[in-house]
Amino acid sequence: MRTSKHGIEFIAAYEGFVNHPYCDSGGVWTIGYGHTGAGVSSMGTISHARGLELLAADVSNAEHAVNAVGLQLSQSQFDALVSFVFNCGAGTLAPSKSLGHALRQPAMKGVPAAMALYVRDAHRNVLAGLVNRRAAEGKLFRQNGANGPASWLSAKELRRSRELDKLRGLAARTPAQERRIAVLVSRLTAQRKLIWQKAQPKPTGDGEGWDHRYRRQRYRSLLARTA
Repeated sequence: MRTSKHGIEFIAAYEGFVNHPYCDSGGVWTIGYGHTGAGVSSMGTISHARGLELLAADVSNAEHAVNAVGLQLSQSQFDALVSFVFNCGAGTLAPSKSLGHALRQPAMKGVPAAMALYVRDAHRNVLAGLVNRRAAEGKLFRQNGANGPASWLSAKELRRSRELDKLRGLAARTPAQERRIAVLVSRLTAQRKLIWQKAQPKPTGDGEGWDHRYRRQRYRSLLARTA
C-alpha cells in the first residue's frame, strides 16, 4: 500500500514547514516538511504543494515498514500507521513493542491505546503536541468511511477544494476556468486565514486552539492549495 494524498496532508499537519533551504541543528540541509538529501541546498524557495510532494517521497521507509508487517489494513489505518512510524520509528512495530503487539491481536482494537503511550520526548517529558498527534492518529486508525479532508473539511471547504483540484488537473484551461480558479483560491485563502485567527489564544482567537474541530488539518489542507 501507499499513503493516500489525504494521508500525506494529515502527516504534514504535524510537521513544521520551511519554504527555503536551511541547516538544521545537526548541520544538515533541510527544506519543506523536514526533507533532506542531495540538492537541497540549491533548491531555492518551494511551495507547500511541492513540500507535500517531497514529503510523499520521504515517507517511503515508513510505508515499507508498515507493509512488511503483512496486515490487512484499510487506507485510513495504513495512513495512521505511516504517520506514527514516520514520527516514532519502525522499531515500534516489533512484536515486543506495545504497538506491534496490539497490531497482532484480533481486530487490532488496542492500537489507538498503544499509540497513545508514545507521547514523551528524549527526557521523558510528556509533550502536548505528541498527545494531540497520537490522539489524531488513533482516531484516524479507528475511522471507517470518509478519509482525509473529507473527514475534516466543512462541506463548503471540501466542495471548493475538490473543484479547485479538478480544474488544476486539466491539461488545458479556458479563460473562464482560470478565473474560476482565482475565485476559488481567494475564497479558500480567506477561510484559511479565518481558521488561523480562530485558533489563536484569546483575545485574537476563540481560545479553543488548533485541535478544536480539526483546525490543524483543515488549515494545512487549505494551505496546500492556496500558498
